[in-house]
Order: sequence, then C-alpha cells, then structure tokens
Amino acid sequence: MQVGAEELAYVDVEKYINDAAMLFSDLKGATLINECQGLTALADSPLRQLFYNLIDSTLKYGKKTSKIRVYYKEEGDQLKLVYEDDGNGDTGRR
Repeated sequence: MQVGAEELAYVDVEKYINDAAMLFSDLKGATLINECQGLTALADSPLRQLFYNLIDSTLKYGKKTSKIRVYYKEEGDQLKLVYEDDGNGDTGRR
C-alpha cells in the first residue's frame, strides 16, 4: 500500500500498536508498554505497518532489548508520538 493512496480517517493509535505487536509470535523477551490509551490520530492504514516495522527492527537489531515503549507527549502546540526501546542496536555497519 502506498502512503497517501487512501482516505485519512481517525484511528485508535493504541489499537494499531497492539495489532502490529500481535503479528509477532515472540517478542524475544521484550515487554511492550503501550501508553497511547485514548489517543486518536488522523492517518491511513500504513500507520499500522509503520508500528510493525519499528517493532521488527527492534527485535532484529536491538540486542538485549527488554522494553519497547510507545507514548505521546505534548510539547508546546505539538503532540509527539514517541517509540523507544532499551536495546543497544547493531545495524551491522563497521
């Protein structure tokens, strides 16, 4: 699916994150902390794919990851969605 190819709609961000996480049979010992309860965003379905890709990258490259946290915060007149993990990533570059 191509970004911008469909109508934008208000989506439940917490659900999109949970849906993406459920596609993994194993989070390799990591705990997902989803603090986006009640957050809606004007987006299209590739947002769910974005969360999937972020989790996938964490699991592939985040050595010794024990926590994945997704939350939001207000900064001035902006709302920022934050994805973070505690892994020490290795992209394979030398």
